[in-house]
Amino acid sequence: MYKFALVDDEIVFLKILDQKLSNILFEKHIEYHLSSFNQSTVFLKTLSKENYDIVFLDVDMPDENGIDIARRLRNIDHPPVVIFVTSKEKYMRDAFGMNVFAFIVKEEMDKELAPIMADCLTYMGKNKGLILKTNQGLHRFYFNDIICVYSEDRKIQLITHLEVFQIYQETLGSIIQKLNHPQFVSPNRGSIVNLRYVSHTKKGCITLEHTDHKEYISRERVKEFDRIFTNYVLGQRIYQ
Repeated sequence: MYKFALVDDEIVFLKILDQKLSNILFEKHIEYHLSSFNQSTVFLKTLSKENYDIVFLDVDMPDENGIDIARRLRNIDHPPVVIFVTSKEKYMRDAFGMNVFAFIVKEEMDKELAPIMADCLTYMGKNKGLILKTNQGLHRFYFNDIICVYSEDRKIQLITHLEVFQIYQETLGSIIQKLNHPQFVSPNRGSIVNLRYVSHTKKGCITLEHTDHKEYISRERVKEFDRIFTNYVLGQRIYQ
């Protein structure tokens, strides 16, 4: 079952969005639960006990705007997919770099909601994670939890924001195949990194969030890596 949170200070719009989403999900035979909030502060208080899969956020709200909330969501243990809704297209520029899945202009919702939800559900289906044998037994890793995977001394190491796992019965190549998603990029032959956690690059060195581990971009991959990372930071929808 997918858990949705709809956050918008306009109560009438919340009811419309709730109904349209319900119709789309019902037609696709998808189990779901929708929670609506017309105050961002109330929504934020629920994060300690609820793990939402998809959050629709109004960009312009009085208590705390959607861009600030999206920053908070990015740093929780299991970040949800974020879809911004706005009646003012100018706010889209302010949201670049927030790694949101999509933008919906309220006036265009009838045209945009269904195809965006189709893309989103496809992405969610691909992001169920993978089960690997580790030094701590079998472990399920969700894509958004994986920071980096690399090979060192013929051992495969997988870094999450909590700890480092040694992976058994896999090669780096087999893991790269399982992580076949634009969110993951190989900067060199011996590693793959999650763009979500790339803080910045400098002189071919990649600094990753939540870890002291660094990766280096091989000379022949510098231009391609910079292009992909730049597109990601600019908020382009590479999650297809």
